Amino acid sequence: MAYQNVCKCVGVAAAPIKYDDAGIISRILALMDEPLRAELIRLRFVNRDQFDMRIKQYRNENQERVSALIGDHDAGGPSPGIERFIAGVIRNANLIALPPRPEGFPINVAVQTYPGRYRNDINLEGRAADIYFQYNNPKERIYGDWLFDHCVQNSARYQIQVVIFGPRQWGSESNGGRIMQRSSVDHYDHLHLEVNCGGANPR
Repeated sequence: MAYQNVCKCVGVAAAPIKYDDAGIISRILALMDEPLRAELIRLRFVNRDQFDMRIKQYRNENQERVSALIGDHDAGGPSPGIERFIAGVIRNANLIALPPRPEGFPINVAVQTYPGRYRNDINLEGRAADIYFQYNNPKERIYGDWLFDHCVQNSARYQIQVVIFGPRQWGSESNGGRIMQRSSVDHYDHLHLEVNCGGANPR
């Protein structure tokens, strides 16, 4: 199935790079009782890991209700913006970047986009990529750390809203735009990046 734009811009417009949650997240929040919804909306901007865990828990406990929302949420493939990023930054042997890309950067590194390993929401919308560098491998960590820093420094160009690798996480609307340290170990085998709706469908 060809890519179709299923983006729903729900980010806070005041941010330099507007953060757009996957459309299904907003619809899942709408299913919740008001106290729980209010708590999670607050949590989304305070502790993204905790927010994601609570959303996952709600989905597991309400599978039938949530599965009904998936239909118009499936983009059918990676977005043009994600494909542009992969071609221009990951696969481009002649990339000119500051700081320079580390020597030996493997342009054929494994990349997972749509629909993601677990059909994750952002991946299902075609707005995410997982680039497989092992944080605990010293050489691969150099590549992943460079890519993390490159994504943050060029976030406006690609409209990147989130980058995660190893113990570091950056979000355009989290922690005042500063890099955060993470305690979770779920992104030690790959770098995860997300673009917002504008980044997914560049003009």
